[in-house]
Amino acid sequence: MSVGENAAMLPDDLKVQFWHEVEQYLVQQHGLSQADAHQGVVEYCVRLQLHGVGDLVFHQEASEVATTIAGILCQGGFASVGGVAVKP
Repeated sequence: MSVGENAAMLPDDLKVQFWHEVEQYLVQQHGLSQADAHQGVVEYCVRLQLHGVGDLVFHQEASEVATTIAGILCQGGFASVGGVAVKP
């Protein structure tokens, strides 16, 4: 990893805050339970890592990511999009 890549990485505390906001949107705007929202975020993060997305996801608004996760869950969950369920 080059110095330029390190400089562009988002600090961990901001990543945690972003995923917390995503979870809150899933609960408040999409009607998921806190447990289901957390599980959806965990599974989504695993898929992002598997596909090497890195910090690119943080260029989206938390509400947009929450809508993506809610859409996947409404269509049968992450197992229906090429993966197996992940337990936290």
